[in-house]
Amino acid sequence: MMTTATLDIPTQLVSNTPTEFPTTQSAVVENTPIPPKPIRKKPAPKHDFRDGQGRVFAHKHARGGGWVSDRAKVAESVYIGPRCGVGGEAVVEGDVRLEGRAKISGRACVRDFVVLRKNAQIYDRAVVVGSSIVTDDAAVYGEARIGGRSEISGGAHVLGSAFVCESNIGGQTAVWGETLIIKSTLSGHGTPLSNSTAATRLRISARNNPCLCLFNFGHVQDSQIFGSGFIYNRAKIINSRVNSPSGEWFEIFDNATILHDSSITTNFRIGGNTVAMHVFFYSPSMTVSPMTAPITLNRSQVFIRLSVTNNDECARLTETPTTATQNRPQQAAAVPPIAQIAPTPNSAGPVQIPGFGARRIIRAD
Repeated sequence: MMTTATLDIPTQLVSNTPTEFPTTQSAVVENTPIPPKPIRKKPAPKHDFRDGQGRVFAHKHARGGGWVSDRAKVAESVYIGPRCGVGGEAVVEGDVRLEGRAKISGRACVRDFVVLRKNAQIYDRAVVVGSSIVTDDAAVYGEARIGGRSEISGGAHVLGSAFVCESNIGGQTAVWGETLIIKSTLSGHGTPLSNSTAATRLRISARNNPCLCLFNFGHVQDSQIFGSGFIYNRAKIINSRVNSPSGEWFEIFDNATILHDSSITTNFRIGGNTVAMHVFFYSPSMTVSPMTAPITLNRSQVFIRLSVTNNDECARLTETPTTATQNRPQQAAAVPPIAQIAPTPNSAGPVQIPGFGARRIIRAD
């Protein structure tokens, strides 16, 4: 008879509690820190803005991809082209655009709708605002101020404490020394400018091919000035035109004032508190020496409605002790108010003119 054997297998209760599961592995140590993954360190990017500071920490701007110094403050709305840069501690805000190889550096402030193109530069403590355009090889630096719808182009340099508003400055023109330019057009030719040193030395260097220089409190308003010459020492050009053909020059200096539709063409030296109103000067000669100018006015006198074409006429007018008369018809209604205090034809001495002091009046009415 076959017998049946039974095998007793011990059973273990299954529990929902994790700690009741048996284990044969080694105990796990809780809170063991996970070793960090190795991090590949990259050096912070640097860029040389060619402003004399060498390579500095910088980054690429989101709009345009141009370089921006980490110390500069540039708004997100600013466009900086891939070959442009903003260095130093410059502040650029608004809808400013940098195109070509334009550059802003130093502590310059540029905002609103300013556009920089080609090789334009703004640096030092210059401020450019409004809808101004700086293009070509133009440079704005020092503590210059540019505003309105101004345009600085060509090889123009605006520096020092110059102020430009609603004006166009082009060609080889240098403006510095608290000069004021308002609603005017300046276009110079001659010696190219490279920096402020070249600008300040122009007047004492070779003057046979100077650029157009305005400095020492010069004031130009509602006027057009073309060619080569110097306007300085508080000289004023208001609502007038000054033209100098290639190779010639002019000088307006020492509180000289050119007013109201006056026109000056080539080779002149006008200074010494001279006032010209509705006057046309013209010189056909071709001289290059500043001491042999065909027409030189350097006295406290007022010229009204005259047409002077050479130095002989100028000498005849300035040496005559009485009021000179030119053979040119004029409308009496168009005579400026200054005629009320003009001397009579028999008067030889100067008169006191409000705002101009003592002047001898030479007029052609």
